[in-house]
Amino acid sequence: MVFGKLIGGAVPPPDPVVPVPPPPSDPARFWQIIATTQGAADPDAKADLLEAVLSQLEPAEIEAFDADYRRFLNKAYRWDLWGAAYVALGGCSDDEFDYFCDWLISVGQSAYEQGMVDPDGLVAILTALPVEQEPELEDFRYAAGAAYLARTGRDIPWFDIPRPTDPAGDAWSEEALPGLFPKLTDWADAR
Repeated sequence: MVFGKLIGGAVPPPDPVVPVPPPPSDPARFWQIIATTQGAADPDAKADLLEAVLSQLEPAEIEAFDADYRRFLNKAYRWDLWGAAYVALGGCSDDEFDYFCDWLISVGQSAYEQGMVDPDGLVAILTALPVEQEPELEDFRYAAGAAYLARTGRDIPWFDIPRPTDPAGDAWSEEALPGLFPKLTDWADAR
């Protein structure tokens, strides 16, 4: 159960079960669903709202959403974005980076795409966060699994969408981060 929480809301199958092929990707529908949660300012309310929205969908749509969620998490598994998260959070373990990526997905398509193009530019989004709120949202990743279970009484299928072994791009050293992410460094220092 713990592994399933690390990568999307799905619970991995027992060892003898082979993951099933994922449904086709529908990024437009995925981001449309994410957009329905933008009215919730509180992170917990946003995760609850996503679960409620997904619970109204057909099981196949929840499956497609979950598969795309994992695909977008995989695309975000990059050294440059991890460096930005490290600066923004004042340090960042692998789990914290996952939760940062959950937060990035939760703030919507334009923020996610901004992070993919210019992670240092995420400062524009981070400045809107209340001081007591960190850019992490672990519960967002569990919404599809919870909605599917509520809708069907079964765990969401474990799709064959392997996570990359290593982050994409070039690794960084902690000492290099202020130079790589000057805007985020200024923001984090002022916080």
